[in-house]
Parts: sequence; structure tokens; C-alpha cells
Amino acid sequence: MSPHRLPAGGPRHRLLAAVGSGPARPDPPSPAGRAMPLDVALLAEQLAALARAGLPPNRVWTVLAERSRAPGQQALARSVAETVARGTPASRALLAARSREPAGDPELARLAVAVAVSERTGAPLAQTLDRFVDGLRADRQAELERDSALAGPRATTALLSFLPAAGLALGGLLGARPWEVLLATTPGRGCLLGGALFWAAGRAWSGALVRRARIGP
Repeated sequence: MSPHRLPAGGPRHRLLAAVGSGPARPDPPSPAGRAMPLDVALLAEQLAALARAGLPPNRVWTVLAERSRAPGQQALARSVAETVARGTPASRALLAARSREPAGDPELARLAVAVAVSERTGAPLAQTLDRFVDGLRADRQAELERDSALAGPRATTALLSFLPAAGLALGGLLGARPWEVLLATTPGRGCLLGGALFWAAGRAWSGALVRRARIGP
């Protein structure tokens, strides 16, 4: 038996369950006509399954490139596998792949750190990636909960921002002619300038509070 050939039974079953048993088939494009974004948590889970099935850490990228059905994941795995074949650690190959993206993927950078921990300490790759996935999914859930909690304050900020314009429109409908007062008289222009400054300050302050609450202390 060759060193990279899996024996029949449990490990092989887990490998096929992780990455599929047939040739790679592209996923359907997104509604905008572009490929779906890379799911780093799913990528890490499949890498962990391959490592747990008995493949060496560097070999998992080659198998994933051959078996993956997601175009973005397959391209990344192929790029890492080619770089690893030249003697570069997988963690550096992941960072290089991230740097080629327009904005960079912070989750991919975190995956590179997890792989680097396994490479430098000798910790089992499967266990390291399992912990990484747990932490990544916990962070995603926390972000969803923050966004849900901040939906109300965001809606309130947007509503209060439009109230001055709504008040002016209502005054015009009632015949008060507020624009003539604000634009044609000196006190009106002063009120308009002061109101605009207070409105801008309120918008900036509310936006800063929401951003600080979302990012956390």
C-alpha cells in the first residue's frame, strides 16, 4: 500500500463524505452571475476531515483540489497545493493567496494562522482546525446577534434624520411657507444654518455610537 493510499473502511468513508466521491462539478453561479464567495469554515472542516482520514498535512490540499466541487475552494486548494509542492509551508501559501484577493479575506488569514500553529508546534492538523472552526462560527454568530440588536437603533437614526425635511414639507402643505422664512429672512437663514449643523452633528454622533457598539470595546 502506498503511503498516500487510504485503506478501505472508516477513513476512506470520511474522506469521500468530506469532499465528494466524483469529479469536481462547478456550483451554480450566484444571482449576480458571479461564483459564490469562499466559505472558510467549510474549507477548514473539509481539510480537518481529510487530515483525520489519515492524509499527511501537505497532501490534503492536493486531494481537496481534486475532489472539491466549489470553484473558489478548488482554485484556492490547487494554488496552495502547487506552492506546497515547491517546498513552501501551507500557511505561507494561504497568506499569499489572500494577498491576491482585491480586499483580502480576514477569515482566510485566520485559517493561515491556525495552519501555521499546527506546522510549528506539531499539533494535529485536524484538532487545530476543529478549534478554529468552532471559534470562527462563534464569531459569526456573535456578529449576527450584534447586527440584529443594532437594527432598531439604525432604523431610529434613519427616521430622525428625515424628520426635519418631513416637517418642512408638512409646513408647506399647511401654507406656512417655511422655505420663504428660512431663505429670505436673516433670522431664518440663521436658523437654517444652525439646524443644518445640529443635524449633521447628530448624524455623525449616532453613526459613531452604532459603529462603536458593533465593533465592541
